[in-house]
Amino acid sequence: MNIKRTLKKIMIIGVCGALMTASFSVTAAEKSPDRITELMSSMTLEEKISQMIVPSFRTWENADGEPQNVTEVNDTIRRLFKKYPFGGMVLFAENCKNTADCTRFVHDLQKANAAGGDRAQLLIATDQEGGTVVRLGQGCNFCGNMALAATGDPEYTERAAEIIGSELSACGINADFAPVVDVNNEPSNPVIGVRSFSDDKDIVSEHAAHYIRGLNKNNIISTIKHFPGHGNTGTDSHTGLPRIDATYSQLKKTELVPFERAIAEGADMVMTAHIQYPNIEKHTYISKETGEEIYLPATLSKKMITDILREDMGFEGIVCT
Repeated sequence: MNIKRTLKKIMIIGVCGALMTASFSVTAAEKSPDRITELMSSMTLEEKISQMIVPSFRTWENADGEPQNVTEVNDTIRRLFKKYPFGGMVLFAENCKNTADCTRFVHDLQKANAAGGDRAQLLIATDQEGGTVVRLGQGCNFCGNMALAATGDPEYTERAAEIIGSELSACGINADFAPVVDVNNEPSNPVIGVRSFSDDKDIVSEHAAHYIRGLNKNNIISTIKHFPGHGNTGTDSHTGLPRIDATYSQLKKTELVPFERAIAEGADMVMTAHIQYPNIEKHTYISKETGEEIYLPATLSKKMITDILREDMGFEGIVCT
């Protein structure tokens, strides 16, 4: 592994949480500062870097050069996971067309990881939000967050999340990239929309808290997203780089309210947004693709992740891209 080259890529393809290993490699009884320090000090730089990377394998070319869905651990994947102690793997719909294949795939991934020695089990994550964003090809397909909130009863949200958690757990998946806690305050938002509980920050906060409780009933790691808020954009950050000109004080009045409530509720992970906030993060960079000057998006911003999320909001869990 080229350490320098990998370090440059971590913030794009990896999990940006320095305590990934400490969070998932020990039992509750062992989660002491001394034990964590001992684990971290025993790891090489390469092992620490590997723990921060959570790859995905969605398609693979067959002998004829045609793309095939990855539903089993082939020799290449097996060698990779045996050689490098990756933090986990992200599953997409291509990996989860049916329950039997998905469960077998997860089991074989954990087995390949264990072949590398005394390691933490893999973080196996997926986006099972309900509504328009689901990865499991079989099982209960719930309505999205906005429809759940429209019932006016957060208990329904909690029950739906509990069932989602039970299905993920049955497949061996231990982390859900949900719930979305964005406040959908831009009607033309092309990527959030009905994935948001509401355009009301208090409704989003209440339903997100119940969603987290539902996942936790099945020991599923929850992930609140997309920090510090993706509801006020007119651009899809999968295909562009949105810009929001709000100030920090403005975010604290609306977008950050559900994040604060979810953190207090015990959210395990936070997923960042690839969005520019020039009134908060003022550092710029020249785009290698277009040559234009851009502001560092929240995903790459120390101001956002360290100063605001960690220090101001007190979040101590895992931060992922």
